[in-house]
Amino acid sequence: MQFHVSCPIAVAAGKRLMLAQHLFQINEKPRFSSTARSNGIYFHVPWQEADEVHIKVPAGMEVESLAPDDIVKLEYALYQVRQKQEAPDTIFSRRDFIMGQGLFTPNEYKEIKGFFDKVKSDDDQPALVRLSPSVATTK
Repeated sequence: MQFHVSCPIAVAAGKRLMLAQHLFQINEKPRFSSTARSNGIYFHVPWQEADEVHIKVPAGMEVESLAPDDIVKLEYALYQVRQKQEAPDTIFSRRDFIMGQGLFTPNEYKEIKGFFDKVKSDDDQPALVRLSPSVATTK
């Protein structure tokens, strides 16, 4: 599917904007918040998420930096993010997530929590966008 969305997805940070790159994960809560668990974890079915986003930055702005690419592999799960600047005003972001196991014992909680914490941390990493030098000098 393809969608065209226009909405505020950036936060001002001085002379820069912090731009969310993983739009479908905005406001997503951490999956596991407690440090320990006494019950097992059960996901109803294995699942996969694949998000590809192309973000056009506002006129007069340019990409300063992108969130780093990353990959996390476990025996039963995969998380991979890739970002690149497609054009001077366009950011490409790809996020792949696969969970291939549905049942985890309390002894496996530390590993699965660490995996989901890393996913959340990477999903929240923004791109930095700033005024183009040609625009900044005219102001």
